[in-house]
Amino acid sequence: MLYYKINYYHNRLFFIKDDYYIYIYDIFKPEYIYNFKIINDDIWIEILNKKNIDKHKIKFKILNNNNEINLEYELFRKKTINIGKLENFTLTKSENIVDEDIKKSFPKFDIEYYLHNNKLINNDYDITFIKYHWYLCGQYHPYHYFKYLLKKYEGIIFNLNTSIISYDENKNNTLLFIDDRYDYSFIYLLKLFIYSVDETWNITVFTTNENKEYYENDFTKLNITGKINIIDKFNSIDDYSNLLKNSNFWKLIKEENVLLFQYDSFCMGKFNNIFFNYNYIGARWPHDPFKCNIKIGNGGTSFRKTRVMEKICKKYMNNKAEDLFFSYYLYQENLNNCYDRIADMFSFENIYIDDSIYAHQIYNTIKLEDLDNYVYSKLIKL
Repeated sequence: MLYYKINYYHNRLFFIKDDYYIYIYDIFKPEYIYNFKIINDDIWIEILNKKNIDKHKIKFKILNNNNEINLEYELFRKKTINIGKLENFTLTKSENIVDEDIKKSFPKFDIEYYLHNNKLINNDYDITFIKYHWYLCGQYHPYHYFKYLLKKYEGIIFNLNTSIISYDENKNNTLLFIDDRYDYSFIYLLKLFIYSVDETWNITVFTTNENKEYYENDFTKLNITGKINIIDKFNSIDDYSNLLKNSNFWKLIKEENVLLFQYDSFCMGKFNNIFFNYNYIGARWPHDPFKCNIKIGNGGTSFRKTRVMEKICKKYMNNKAEDLFFSYYLYQENLNNCYDRIADMFSFENIYIDDSIYAHQIYNTIKLEDLDNYVYSKLIKL
């Protein structure tokens, strides 16, 4: 029997023949879809969408209840050769070591949370599969690990004193969240960003109709109310950018100021009212993408003037990512009035700033081995 998900991270671990766990640990191309077949009691690997490539060895492991099998399989240039038998097994490691390592390194590991968090809800997945999936995939995927840490420290997050926010269309400020998915880490992020602001703020979410109820449930759990706008499912990351570059999108937001956050955002303090003086604030980039001294504008966690965003969208169009789009044309219009000290006070990504209030993708700046202590230390200060 083969349990298999077409998904990048699920596409690294397989349960086959009711006994074997196969883990691909050297991904040559993330977009490749791997499959495993049983043919005459032999295990074969198949690459479902392989194109012409240089010869390359893919490394993976086969694990059963007592042993680990390390294997290599060569991908050949010929497009027609996309399946091969796994041979030359060597056995080295037991499942008990995996259990011991998880208990030692992740004493609060929550299998039920991990199931929900990764949409692995399926009776076919047994506990051993889930443990291997975390041990071999989850802990080494930085964003995945970040979400796990939010769960680990949920007690600190939920104990924060936060304002009771009720949606009022007459308010001037709103937290803004846009995603066509729902993830169980949302409630932790929402709680953190509510902590950051006060009762003068609204909460606005843009999501698909199928996920509306999940976000509403989180509002209820936190005893708040917010506005949910329905959008179409994104077919690519460009759809997200195109939505934000559309003036009609900004017309739907009546508030003057927005504090935008995403699933990979992080909050470490209170919003500073000095930010209201600026049209657009995002973390500094470590480079100048336009070669004209524009280094501020990462959009993942950002503050924006709604009507200024709308104005730029009405006047300009291009195929850049939305944060590059706004940063460049705000500069062209002499509306990019933010400077380094304010950007650093607001947020960081890639350039570490110790006293930033917010951050985006902290795991790209903080070493993974230091991330647990960093998240804990920032949360406990709140």
